[in-house]
Amino acid sequence: MQSTLLNTTDILIYLVEYTSAQDAVSLSSTCRQIRSILRPHLFSSCYWKVDAQPPQTLWPLIRHLHIQPNTDSYLYFYDFLQDLSGLDSLHVNAEYISNNVAYVIATATRLRTLDMAYLSWRAPRDSRPTEHQLLYNFPPVACQPQVVKFCSRLDDNYSDLLQYSYANKMRAERFTFASLLHELDVSQVEVFEVGAEALCLPVAVAYTWSSLRELVLTGVWVHPEDDYNALEDPRLAIPASAFQHVYLGTLLLSAPRLRTLRVRCRFAEWFSHPQCVVWPPGERAPPCGSAVPSLDELELCNPSATDGIYEQLPSTLTALSLVNWPHKTYMALDPDDPEEVAMADAARDPQETLTSVELLSVLRSAAPLPTLRRLCLSFRGTMDLRLMRHIATSYMQLEVLELHGEWGDGSVWSAHDLMTCIRALIPLKCLRVLQLNTFHRIHQDSGRNKVSRPRVTKAMERDRKGIPLWFMAEALFGRRHGGAQGKGKANGLGLDIDQDSGEASERFPVLQQVWLPWTFSDGGRRSYNIVSREWRVYHVDRHSDGRALDLRADTGPGISEWKLTAGDNSQNGFVVDSSPYLEQVLSTTKVSDKAHVMRGWPAPIIAQHLEKRDALSLSSTCRSLRHFLRSSIFSTYGWNVSKAPYYTIWAEIRHLYIRTYGVDQYKMADRFLYEFNANGLDSLHIRTDRLTHNLINILTTAINLHTLDLSQLCWQIPDSGTAATITEYEPLAAFPPMSCQPSNLKFCSRYDILYASHRCASRMRATRFSFATLLAQLDVSLIEHLEIGAEALSLPVAAAYTWTSLRELVITGYWVHPQDDPSALEDPRLHTPAWIFTQIHLGTFLVNAPQLRTLRVRCRYNGSLPHPHCMVLPTHEHPSGVGVVPMLDTFELYNPAPTDGIYAQLPVTLRSLSLLTHPHVTHDTSPGLEPELMEYNIWTSHAKGVLTPPDIVRILSSMSLPELRDLRLSFRELTDMHLCEFIAQSFPRLELLELHAETGPHCLWRAPELSACARALAPLAHLQILRLNTFRAAMTMKTWRWIQTRVSEDTPEQRARAGILMTDIVASLFGQQDHDVGAEDATKAVANEFLTDEYNDTAGFVRMDGVCPRWPSLREVWLPQTIIKNERWNISSSYRVWRPYDVYRDHDGRMGLNMDFRPSIQIEEEYVIY
Repeated sequence: MQSTLLNTTDILIYLVEYTSAQDAVSLSSTCRQIRSILRPHLFSSCYWKVDAQPPQTLWPLIRHLHIQPNTDSYLYFYDFLQDLSGLDSLHVNAEYISNNVAYVIATATRLRTLDMAYLSWRAPRDSRPTEHQLLYNFPPVACQPQVVKFCSRLDDNYSDLLQYSYANKMRAERFTFASLLHELDVSQVEVFEVGAEALCLPVAVAYTWSSLRELVLTGVWVHPEDDYNALEDPRLAIPASAFQHVYLGTLLLSAPRLRTLRVRCRFAEWFSHPQCVVWPPGERAPPCGSAVPSLDELELCNPSATDGIYEQLPSTLTALSLVNWPHKTYMALDPDDPEEVAMADAARDPQETLTSVELLSVLRSAAPLPTLRRLCLSFRGTMDLRLMRHIATSYMQLEVLELHGEWGDGSVWSAHDLMTCIRALIPLKCLRVLQLNTFHRIHQDSGRNKVSRPRVTKAMERDRKGIPLWFMAEALFGRRHGGAQGKGKANGLGLDIDQDSGEASERFPVLQQVWLPWTFSDGGRRSYNIVSREWRVYHVDRHSDGRALDLRADTGPGISEWKLTAGDNSQNGFVVDSSPYLEQVLSTTKVSDKAHVMRGWPAPIIAQHLEKRDALSLSSTCRSLRHFLRSSIFSTYGWNVSKAPYYTIWAEIRHLYIRTYGVDQYKMADRFLYEFNANGLDSLHIRTDRLTHNLINILTTAINLHTLDLSQLCWQIPDSGTAATITEYEPLAAFPPMSCQPSNLKFCSRYDILYASHRCASRMRATRFSFATLLAQLDVSLIEHLEIGAEALSLPVAAAYTWTSLRELVITGYWVHPQDDPSALEDPRLHTPAWIFTQIHLGTFLVNAPQLRTLRVRCRYNGSLPHPHCMVLPTHEHPSGVGVVPMLDTFELYNPAPTDGIYAQLPVTLRSLSLLTHPHVTHDTSPGLEPELMEYNIWTSHAKGVLTPPDIVRILSSMSLPELRDLRLSFRELTDMHLCEFIAQSFPRLELLELHAETGPHCLWRAPELSACARALAPLAHLQILRLNTFRAAMTMKTWRWIQTRVSEDTPEQRARAGILMTDIVASLFGQQDHDVGAEDATKAVANEFLTDEYNDTAGFVRMDGVCPRWPSLREVWLPQTIIKNERWNISSSYRVWRPYDVYRDHDGRMGLNMDFRPSIQIEEEYVIY
């Protein structure tokens, strides 16, 4: 049998090596085994600001710390930063070197990476856009890092005002740079990244960089002749004249083992020397013949045609990049506007981009490069074919070729230019990746027969707007469907394309990817428009014999080249460089041939075990899985008026969520709603306050719906504090004729936070008529699942239908008895008198659903009415025949009435019974409120409706349920364990038991009550899951000690009811100690090795000696915990959660509880503490 993801350890380890942190987080939720393996990987990086510290148990796992220190507090007060000796890398984002920064650097003693790239970084919209605070001496460094980054990242404020800010930045950083080199052992540095403004060459060249492998330079390079004053720094006492005798090449001579040089300096058009020149022209080469004899990769952004470094490149160079940064392609956005193109070209500096002739001269001046694998070039103007031929004949081992047509006449290629270039590159037999940013865009929808004849005469002008994808494929690989050998006209373009000759079929035999450009608009606010240009990756599909078949678009996101925000009268360019992505994907000169991790796995099996979020993350790791999961990832879409899905994924949408509450009619005139074909939808989910014409149009056109979710109709949201005072709902319109026959129907069953019992009558009048019209349009006999609000359920109408297929019925909201508010039941639109509701009840409706298997009555308790409960069947009703619900398997009744007649009608085959109070009252209990808990709860009014243990025993005695497996109960005023004893005797096959002690005297259990309960439930030999919400919290020893000393006036009884010690819980449940235990006995157990202060909730394991005869099948124990979230204005929110624990058994039979690291499950409604 083939191994799967969930049980193959070697595959899991392999996944760790090729999974990003975000993907690993999603994958870890699918399997305990993979979570254990990924744990060191998930928690190795910590992004920390001066706020809550990470959990202490994670501290040993942290290897990479990203910190943004707050200068207003002192970091050495945090225990988290007392010992940073385990860190491998430290990344600091700070405006200046404060005492906090100095403390962190001095504490980390084993750093391999010291990242100060974001030093002198300022937040956007800083009030001091041109000023940088002076940096002082670099603090003592206790480590010897191999990777050092210093002031190399430029903030947005500085990038926008380079011409006015560079001098201030230089004076602020150079002295600190010199002190940094003094603190470091420079001979140990292997990777060095520094901003050109901070790089003080006279200081740097004085060191020997014997281990330096990679040098990265960013920012603005200042030539001494351009700004003599900017180089003066009185703190360094180095005259500006010293810079006339050193240059970047001088530093390279001090790094004999340099392998990678990346000069990413900006083009400073205001200088007479706008580019960074590595080796001045005319300067003699060093005696060894080259300043970079071991160089493998050279990247020069905005290169100079006269740089002397080209002549010194070694013959072993494998990667060469001479590109513009930022790219200037956006200057040719509209190639049809000659005036705009001419104005854009006139604004450019001719030195900014090399022409193809200059590039050819540069490449010819270099020594032969027979091992070159990657070449990236930017050019302006028309491409000279001599450059293409030189590339094809001189670099026969080339694997990656990247071309950028930046600006100038001819930089935007036509189809003819593309064909000519491809023919010149045919000799490149090893080419694997081709990237062409030389035309406007790729037209993916252009077919071969879609070019009209009247436009053929203007082919050269038209195809500069873009090139069809089919033409790109045929230009690369020849005519795939041709007749005889020879030439053919390309679909009216007037171009000759090689037919499928032997020469054409042998082109680029190992080509795998083609990267092509795409320009699109993202929209914008008001008069602004955001235009983006990105790479679109296309994979080459090949036949089994190696022949290329077609170009297939990658389903992943594009790689951003730049973004341009355009307004009415101005243009502000914001450029995003793509080089970080290229470094990650093509870090070596070869494209990886390594077999993919998911190859050979059946994708459907994987998809069955993943949620959508996990599938989305996993899809980024595998091309085949991404292709398979495409339909799953895009099958669900949430739409509102602010966004619409891309047209290309409309056909993939199967589950559509529409949110339009509070939206005017005219604002919903969206293209998506009018043009989307709803026939492919499986489910439709609508949240709105009213039905509009557009929503009705969607409902009438979706003919294949299986799920129609209208549970959030009449939904309201808070609006400037006025919505809370609204008591009237706008009546819903009648439903039009519908063509669908959904099997799952939900209607007005979910409620917003503003809804309360006083709005019940208005909601009834607004929804009942609409629900009646909806039933008239559907075939009710086909509905299998119905979820309905009690306010919208018109019993006289619903009981008139026969629900022959109904399997599950869910009722929510407030139930109104006819005697409580007859006026609320009057509905002039339905013409149904209120008195008719006295003749029918919910049981009448259930009789018409003979196949009902699940009944969930989740109605709220309405303490303001004489009949606060929802009565399923009146006590005096005794239906004849087999009963009301003969096929019922699951029965759930919230806030049950002790006199409901449905209890006696439950079938003997019932497997799940739930009689719970909702919302639970337990969150209102505290040790200091014991006197108030005697009769009622001070926070809620529905506590008096909670069943007492005698009521529950009376209800359970009226049933005969030998097959019952799940039982959930809420009770109040428990005085003894007779209820637990009755449960153990009456339901011996019970597998899940859930108990909630809601209110009343002593509702907060101590360890003696827990021990007595466990003894009473001991006969349940089949019990697998035990859930106890009967005490405040499960406490560790450290928490218990804190509670005993925090409030001196609390009585011992009150402190004991604040929670139960975890060891006492284990002892009480598993019977290791038959005598009563309690918090008062905890002091005797402190000496035990498992009761150290280091024990906490994250460890989660507690074990006691002794063999437990109870519950041999028990797998999980769920215990309660109270979570308090601190918010603004001294307001805190509190809620109760379940904490699952796994039952541990060793080979000797000893048992314990091991915390399950699944997310906590909320069991309480959130409330606010002032």
